[in-house]
Amino acid sequence: MSVSAVPVKNGEGGPPGQQGQVINLMNLQPQQLQQLKQQVEQELQFYQQAVVSLKEVQIRMQESGGCVKALKPDKSELLIPVTGSVRISHNRNI
Repeated sequence: MSVSAVPVKNGEGGPPGQQGQVINLMNLQPQQLQQLKQQVEQELQFYQQAVVSLKEVQIRMQESGGCVKALKPDKSELLIPVTGSVRISHNRNI
């Protein structure tokens, strides 16, 4: 199976779901192929970083959910997680 055409975005910052154009790779010059390769690598890096960020947020949400479940109604002071290692104290009676 060979790839001779790929969809390409019409431009950065367009509306979500915007359809790109299809480019026949056989018609591109070597410089254009290199530019396309760089664009695809940049987009791949962006999406990989976004996945890492989303996983970090997911972990924080799970930690926060565990803290909420651990709350006991008779406690008046709470430790609220700010980061993975920093907590702040909060008095519920105030």
